[in-house]
Amino acid sequence: MRGNNESNIKLDFRSIVNLVPGTLVYNGKRPDTFKIELYSYNEKKYEINTFKAVDDFIKYYEKHLKSSDLTIWMNVTGINHVSEIQKIGDYFKISDFILEKIVNITKHSSFKSEANYIFNDLQMVYLKENEIEVENFSIFNNEDIVITFQERDGDVFDVIRDRIKNKQGYIRNKKSAYLYYCLLDVLVDNYLNILEVIREEVELAEASIINEKDISIKVIHKLRKYIMMLKLNCTPLDHVVKYFSKNESLLELDDKRFMDVLQEHTTLLTDEVMQLKELVNVLFENYMLNNGNEMNKVMTTLTIFSAIFIPLSFIAGVFGMNFKYMPGMDSPFGFYYFIAGCFLTAVTMIGFFKVKKWF
Repeated sequence: MRGNNESNIKLDFRSIVNLVPGTLVYNGKRPDTFKIELYSYNEKKYEINTFKAVDDFIKYYEKHLKSSDLTIWMNVTGINHVSEIQKIGDYFKISDFILEKIVNITKHSSFKSEANYIFNDLQMVYLKENEIEVENFSIFNNEDIVITFQERDGDVFDVIRDRIKNKQGYIRNKKSAYLYYCLLDVLVDNYLNILEVIREEVELAEASIINEKDISIKVIHKLRKYIMMLKLNCTPLDHVVKYFSKNESLLELDDKRFMDVLQEHTTLLTDEVMQLKELVNVLFENYMLNNGNEMNKVMTTLTIFSAIFIPLSFIAGVFGMNFKYMPGMDSPFGFYYFIAGCFLTAVTMIGFFKVKKWF
Protein backbone atom coordinates (compact mmCIF):
# COMPACT_ATOMS: atom_id res chain seq x y z
CA MET A 1 0.00 0.00 0.00
CA ARG A 2 2.82 2.38 0.84
CA GLY A 3 4.52 1.75 -2.45
CA ASN A 4 1.33 2.56 -4.38
CA ASN A 5 0.93 5.86 -2.54
CA GLU A 6 4.50 6.87 -3.32
CA SER A 7 4.08 6.11 -7.01
CA ASN A 8 0.92 8.21 -7.13
CA ILE A 9 2.75 11.13 -5.53
CA LYS A 10 5.54 10.93 -8.09
CA LEU A 11 3.06 10.78 -10.95
CA ASP A 12 1.15 13.83 -9.70
CA PHE A 13 4.42 15.74 -9.21
CA ARG A 14 5.60 15.01 -12.73
CA SER A 15 2.28 16.18 -14.15
CA ILE A 16 2.62 19.72 -12.77
CA VAL A 17 6.34 20.54 -12.95
CA ASN A 18 8.13 22.06 -15.94
CA LEU A 19 4.90 23.34 -17.46
CA VAL A 20 4.76 26.41 -19.67
CA PRO A 21 3.98 29.52 -17.53
CA GLY A 22 0.27 30.26 -17.69
CA THR A 23 -0.74 26.59 -18.03
CA LEU A 24 -3.97 25.91 -16.15
CA VAL A 25 -3.77 22.94 -13.76
CA TYR A 26 -6.23 22.41 -10.92
CA ASN A 27 -4.35 20.74 -8.06
CA GLY A 28 -7.06 20.70 -5.41
CA LYS A 29 -8.91 17.76 -3.89
CA ARG A 30 -12.46 19.14 -3.79
CA PRO A 31 -13.90 19.05 -7.30
CA ASP A 32 -17.45 20.26 -7.76
CA THR A 33 -19.94 20.64 -10.59
CA PHE A 34 -19.51 23.75 -12.70
CA LYS A 35 -22.04 26.52 -12.18
CA ILE A 36 -22.32 30.25 -12.86
CA GLU A 37 -24.57 32.42 -10.70
CA LEU A 38 -25.18 35.76 -12.38
CA TYR A 39 -26.50 38.71 -10.36
CA SER A 40 -27.35 41.86 -12.33
CA TYR A 41 -28.93 44.86 -10.63
CA ASN A 42 -29.35 48.58 -10.29
CA GLU A 43 -31.47 50.78 -8.08
CA LYS A 44 -34.71 49.80 -9.83
CA LYS A 45 -34.37 46.08 -10.56
CA TYR A 46 -32.31 42.94 -10.09
CA GLU A 47 -32.08 39.54 -11.79
CA ILE A 48 -30.54 36.22 -10.80
CA ASN A 49 -29.66 33.67 -13.49
CA THR A 50 -27.86 30.33 -13.30
CA PHE A 51 -25.84 28.69 -16.08
CA LYS A 52 -24.15 25.31 -16.31
CA ALA A 53 -21.88 26.23 -19.21
CA VAL A 54 -19.90 29.31 -20.19
CA ASP A 55 -21.30 29.28 -23.73
CA ASP A 56 -24.84 29.69 -22.39
CA PHE A 57 -23.69 32.53 -20.15
CA ILE A 58 -21.98 34.34 -23.03
CA LYS A 59 -25.13 34.17 -25.16
CA TYR A 60 -27.21 35.66 -22.36
CA TYR A 61 -24.58 38.26 -21.48
CA GLU A 62 -24.20 39.42 -25.09
CA LYS A 63 -27.93 39.75 -25.54
CA HIS A 64 -29.06 41.31 -22.25
CA LEU A 65 -26.18 42.74 -20.22
CA LYS A 66 -23.18 43.79 -22.28
CA SER A 67 -24.52 47.23 -23.13
CA SER A 68 -26.56 47.76 -19.98
CA ASP A 69 -25.83 50.03 -17.04
CA LEU A 70 -26.39 47.25 -14.52
CA THR A 71 -23.85 46.20 -11.90
CA ILE A 72 -22.92 42.58 -12.59
CA TRP A 73 -21.63 39.91 -10.21
CA MET A 74 -20.65 36.60 -11.75
CA ASN A 75 -20.01 33.85 -9.18
CA VAL A 76 -18.25 30.79 -10.65
CA THR A 77 -18.28 27.48 -8.77
CA GLY A 78 -16.11 24.50 -9.72
CA ILE A 79 -12.66 25.76 -10.69
CA ASN A 80 -11.66 22.16 -11.37
CA HIS A 81 -13.36 22.59 -14.77
CA VAL A 82 -10.27 24.10 -16.36
CA SER A 83 -11.69 24.30 -19.90
CA GLU A 84 -14.65 26.38 -18.72
CA ILE A 85 -12.36 28.68 -16.71
CA GLN A 86 -10.26 29.14 -19.85
CA LYS A 87 -13.36 30.20 -21.80
CA ILE A 88 -14.17 32.82 -19.18
CA GLY A 89 -10.61 34.11 -19.40
CA ASP A 90 -10.73 34.28 -23.18
CA TYR A 91 -14.03 36.16 -23.22
CA PHE A 92 -13.14 38.75 -20.57
CA LYS A 93 -9.48 38.97 -21.68
CA ILE A 94 -8.11 37.67 -18.36
CA SER A 95 -4.47 36.69 -18.78
CA ASP A 96 -3.42 33.07 -18.46
CA PHE A 97 -1.17 34.03 -15.53
CA ILE A 98 -4.23 35.23 -13.59
CA LEU A 99 -6.20 32.12 -14.57
CA GLU A 100 -3.29 29.97 -13.43
CA LYS A 101 -3.47 31.58 -9.97
CA ILE A 102 -7.23 30.99 -9.86
CA VAL A 103 -7.05 27.22 -10.43
CA ASN A 104 -3.75 26.63 -8.62
CA ILE A 105 -4.89 26.57 -4.99
CA THR A 106 -1.62 25.52 -3.27
CA LYS A 107 0.04 28.91 -3.10
CA HIS A 108 0.15 32.13 -1.09
CA SER A 109 -2.61 34.70 -1.34
CA SER A 110 -1.87 37.54 -3.72
CA PHE A 111 -3.04 40.89 -5.07
CA LYS A 112 -2.47 42.33 -8.51
CA SER A 113 -3.75 45.49 -10.18
CA GLU A 114 -3.41 46.97 -13.65
CA ALA A 115 -5.04 49.91 -15.40
CA ASN A 116 -8.08 47.87 -16.42
CA TYR A 117 -8.52 45.31 -13.61
CA ILE A 118 -8.00 44.35 -9.95
CA PHE A 119 -7.35 40.78 -8.86
CA ASN A 120 -7.30 39.22 -5.40
CA ASP A 121 -6.51 35.60 -4.65
CA LEU A 122 -7.48 34.75 -1.06
CA GLN A 123 -8.74 32.05 1.27
CA MET A 124 -12.38 31.95 2.30
CA VAL A 125 -12.59 30.74 5.90
CA TYR A 126 -15.81 29.89 7.72
CA LEU A 127 -17.37 27.58 10.29
CA LYS A 128 -19.26 24.51 9.13
CA GLU A 129 -20.67 22.11 11.73
CA ASN A 130 -18.29 23.60 14.32
CA GLU A 131 -15.30 22.87 12.11
CA ILE A 132 -13.14 25.48 10.37
CA GLU A 133 -13.42 25.18 6.59
CA VAL A 134 -10.85 26.73 4.25
CA GLU A 135 -11.55 27.24 0.55
CA ASN A 136 -9.67 28.96 -2.24
CA PHE A 137 -11.39 32.14 -3.42
CA SER A 138 -10.48 34.65 -6.15
CA ILE A 139 -11.98 38.01 -7.16
CA PHE A 140 -11.50 39.65 -10.54
CA ASN A 141 -12.92 43.10 -11.21
CA ASN A 142 -12.81 45.26 -14.29
CA GLU A 143 -15.00 48.26 -15.01
CA ASP A 144 -17.91 46.14 -16.22
CA ILE A 145 -18.14 43.10 -13.96
CA VAL A 146 -17.04 41.44 -10.71
CA ILE A 147 -16.16 37.77 -11.14
CA THR A 148 -15.62 35.50 -8.15
CA PHE A 149 -14.18 31.99 -8.39
CA GLN A 150 -14.58 29.31 -5.72
CA GLU A 151 -13.87 25.60 -5.44
CA ARG A 152 -17.27 24.33 -4.38
CA ASP A 153 -20.84 25.34 -3.74
CA GLY A 154 -21.56 27.23 -0.51
CA ASP A 155 -19.88 30.40 0.74
CA VAL A 156 -20.16 33.29 3.20
CA PHE A 157 -21.82 35.79 0.85
CA ASP A 158 -25.50 35.11 1.50
CA VAL A 159 -25.66 38.41 3.37
CA ILE A 160 -24.67 40.22 0.16
CA ARG A 161 -27.21 38.26 -1.86
CA ASP A 162 -29.89 39.30 0.65
CA ARG A 163 -28.87 42.95 0.34
CA ILE A 164 -29.18 42.76 -3.43
CA LYS A 165 -32.48 40.91 -3.33
CA ASN A 166 -34.14 43.03 -0.62
CA LYS A 167 -32.51 46.34 -1.59
CA GLN A 168 -30.79 46.71 1.77
CA GLY A 169 -28.07 49.26 2.40
CA TYR A 170 -26.32 51.02 -0.46
CA ILE A 171 -25.41 48.11 -2.70
CA ARG A 172 -28.17 48.56 -5.28
CA ASN A 173 -27.17 52.21 -5.76
CA LYS A 174 -23.44 51.62 -6.20
CA LYS A 175 -21.13 50.46 -8.96
CA SER A 176 -18.95 47.34 -9.11
CA ALA A 177 -16.15 48.74 -6.91
CA TYR A 178 -18.57 48.92 -3.98
CA LEU A 179 -19.56 45.27 -4.56
CA TYR A 180 -15.84 44.40 -4.49
CA TYR A 181 -15.56 46.22 -1.17
CA CYS A 182 -18.58 44.33 0.22
CA LEU A 183 -17.07 40.97 -0.72
CA LEU A 184 -13.80 41.83 1.00
CA ASP A 185 -15.64 43.19 4.03
CA VAL A 186 -17.53 39.90 4.49
CA LEU A 187 -14.29 37.94 4.16
CA VAL A 188 -12.58 40.10 6.80
CA ASP A 189 -15.57 39.79 9.15
CA ASN A 190 -15.37 36.01 8.86
CA TYR A 191 -11.63 36.12 9.48
CA LEU A 192 -12.29 38.03 12.70
CA ASN A 193 -14.99 35.53 13.73
CA ILE A 194 -12.62 32.62 13.07
CA LEU A 195 -9.95 34.40 15.11
CA GLU A 196 -12.33 34.42 18.08
CA VAL A 197 -12.85 30.68 17.66
CA ILE A 198 -9.09 30.14 17.45
CA ARG A 199 -8.56 32.34 20.51
CA GLU A 200 -10.98 30.17 22.51
CA GLU A 201 -9.10 27.05 21.38
CA VAL A 202 -5.81 28.68 22.34
CA GLU A 203 -7.15 29.52 25.81
CA LEU A 204 -8.35 25.93 26.31
CA ALA A 205 -4.97 24.57 25.21
CA GLU A 206 -3.22 27.07 27.48
CA ALA A 207 -5.33 25.98 30.48
CA SER A 208 -4.54 22.33 29.77
CA ILE A 209 -0.81 23.00 29.55
CA ILE A 210 -0.77 25.13 32.72
CA ASN A 211 -2.66 22.43 34.62
CA GLU A 212 -0.32 19.79 33.15
CA LYS A 213 -3.17 17.92 31.51
CA ASP A 214 -2.70 15.73 28.47
CA ILE A 215 -2.94 17.61 25.17
CA SER A 216 -2.14 16.41 21.67
CA ILE A 217 0.57 18.21 19.73
CA LYS A 218 -1.78 17.97 16.74
CA VAL A 219 -4.04 20.57 18.38
CA ILE A 220 -1.22 23.11 18.56
CA HIS A 221 -0.04 22.39 15.02
CA LYS A 222 -3.60 22.81 13.73
CA LEU A 223 -3.90 26.20 15.46
CA ARG A 224 -0.55 27.28 14.01
CA LYS A 225 -1.67 26.25 10.52
CA TYR A 226 -4.88 28.32 10.67
CA ILE A 227 -3.10 31.35 12.10
CA MET A 228 -0.42 31.17 9.40
CA MET A 229 -3.10 30.92 6.73
CA LEU A 230 -4.83 34.07 8.07
CA LYS A 231 -1.49 35.85 8.27
CA LEU A 232 -0.80 35.13 4.60
CA ASN A 233 -4.15 36.73 3.70
CA CYS A 234 -3.54 39.94 5.68
CA THR A 235 -0.96 41.46 3.32
CA PRO A 236 -3.02 41.11 0.08
CA LEU A 237 -6.05 42.53 1.90
CA ASP A 238 -4.03 45.49 3.10
CA HIS A 239 -2.76 46.11 -0.44
CA VAL A 240 -6.19 46.12 -2.03
CA VAL A 241 -7.62 48.47 0.64
CA LYS A 242 -4.77 50.90 0.05
CA TYR A 243 -5.29 50.60 -3.70
CA PHE A 244 -8.94 51.59 -3.41
CA SER A 245 -8.04 54.45 -1.09
CA LYS A 246 -5.45 55.87 -3.51
CA ASN A 247 -7.60 55.58 -6.64
CA GLU A 248 -10.37 58.10 -6.17
CA SER A 249 -12.06 57.13 -9.44
CA LEU A 250 -13.00 53.67 -8.13
CA LEU A 251 -15.21 54.76 -5.24
CA GLU A 252 -17.50 57.71 -4.85
CA LEU A 253 -16.38 60.36 -2.40
CA ASP A 254 -18.86 59.37 0.35
CA ASP A 255 -17.79 55.72 0.02
CA LYS A 256 -14.30 56.46 1.34
CA ARG A 257 -15.65 56.07 4.87
CA PHE A 258 -16.49 52.43 4.16
CA MET A 259 -12.97 51.79 2.96
CA ASP A 260 -11.61 53.51 6.08
CA VAL A 261 -13.64 51.10 8.24
CA LEU A 262 -12.35 48.15 6.21
CA GLN A 263 -8.83 49.47 6.71
CA GLU A 264 -9.41 49.54 10.47
CA HIS A 265 -10.73 45.97 10.42
CA THR A 266 -7.78 44.81 8.32
CA THR A 267 -5.35 46.45 10.73
CA LEU A 268 -7.18 44.86 13.66
CA LEU A 269 -7.04 41.49 11.89
CA THR A 270 -3.29 41.82 11.34
CA ASP A 271 -2.65 42.77 14.97
CA GLU A 272 -4.84 39.94 16.30
CA VAL A 273 -3.19 37.39 14.04
CA MET A 274 0.29 38.45 15.18
CA GLN A 275 -0.79 38.31 18.81
CA LEU A 276 -2.30 34.85 18.47
CA LYS A 277 0.78 33.70 16.55
CA GLU A 278 2.95 34.69 19.52
CA LEU A 279 0.56 32.99 21.97
CA VAL A 280 0.58 29.73 20.03
CA ASN A 281 4.37 29.83 19.77
CA VAL A 282 4.54 30.23 23.56
CA LEU A 283 2.08 27.34 23.93
CA PHE A 284 4.31 25.16 21.79
CA GLU A 285 7.36 26.08 23.88
CA ASN A 286 5.46 25.35 27.12
CA TYR A 287 4.21 22.05 25.68
CA MET A 288 7.77 21.02 24.88
CA LEU A 289 8.89 22.21 28.33
CA ASN A 290 6.17 20.15 30.04
CA ASN A 291 7.16 17.12 28.01
CA GLY A 292 10.77 17.68 29.04
CA ASN A 293 9.74 17.97 32.68
CA GLU A 294 7.75 14.76 32.46
CA MET A 295 10.72 13.00 30.94
CA ASN A 296 12.96 14.39 33.68
CA LYS A 297 10.57 13.03 36.33
CA VAL A 298 10.66 9.60 34.72
CA MET A 299 14.44 9.66 34.51
CA THR A 300 14.69 10.84 38.14
CA THR A 301 12.51 7.95 39.29
CA LEU A 302 14.54 5.44 37.31
CA THR A 303 17.79 6.91 38.61
CA ILE A 304 16.59 6.65 42.23
CA PHE A 305 15.63 3.01 41.75
CA SER A 306 19.00 2.36 40.16
CA ALA A 307 20.81 4.12 43.03
CA ILE A 308 18.91 2.06 45.60
CA PHE A 309 19.64 -1.26 43.94
CA ILE A 310 23.33 -0.61 43.32
CA PRO A 311 24.36 -1.19 47.00
CA LEU A 312 21.83 -4.02 47.29
CA SER A 313 23.38 -5.70 44.27
CA PHE A 314 26.82 -5.18 45.80
CA ILE A 315 25.75 -6.79 49.11
CA ALA A 316 24.12 -9.68 47.23
CA GLY A 317 27.32 -10.11 45.20
CA VAL A 318 29.50 -10.20 48.33
CA PHE A 319 27.41 -12.81 50.07
CA GLY A 320 27.11 -14.77 46.86
CA MET A 321 30.88 -15.38 46.66
CA ASN A 322 32.02 -19.01 47.00
CA PHE A 323 34.34 -18.62 50.00
CA LYS A 324 34.30 -21.43 52.51
CA TYR A 325 34.29 -19.17 55.54
CA MET A 326 31.74 -16.30 55.28
CA PRO A 327 30.36 -14.50 58.37
CA GLY A 328 26.82 -15.57 59.11
CA MET A 329 26.78 -18.42 56.59
CA ASP A 330 26.34 -21.02 59.35
CA SER A 331 23.73 -19.00 61.25
CA PRO A 332 20.14 -20.25 61.03
CA PHE A 333 19.02 -16.61 60.88
CA GLY A 334 21.61 -15.48 58.29
CA PHE A 335 19.05 -15.12 55.47
CA TYR A 336 16.78 -12.96 57.59
CA TYR A 337 19.71 -10.78 58.68
CA PHE A 338 20.60 -10.28 55.04
CA ILE A 339 17.05 -9.31 54.07
CA ALA A 340 16.80 -6.90 57.03
CA GLY A 341 20.14 -5.34 56.11
CA CYS A 342 18.99 -4.81 52.51
CA PHE A 343 15.70 -3.29 53.65
CA LEU A 344 17.48 -0.98 56.11
CA THR A 345 19.91 0.13 53.40
CA ALA A 346 17.07 0.92 50.96
CA VAL A 347 15.07 2.87 53.58
CA THR A 348 18.16 4.84 54.60
CA MET A 349 18.89 5.83 51.00
CA ILE A 350 15.29 6.86 50.30
CA GLY A 351 15.34 8.99 53.46
CA PHE A 352 18.60 10.58 52.39
CA PHE A 353 17.22 11.41 48.91
CA LYS A 354 14.10 12.88 50.52
CA VAL A 355 16.13 15.10 52.85
CA LYS A 356 18.15 16.33 49.85
CA LYS A 357 14.81 16.97 47.98
CA TRP A 358 15.95 14.97 44.99
CA PHE A 359 12.38 13.81 44.43
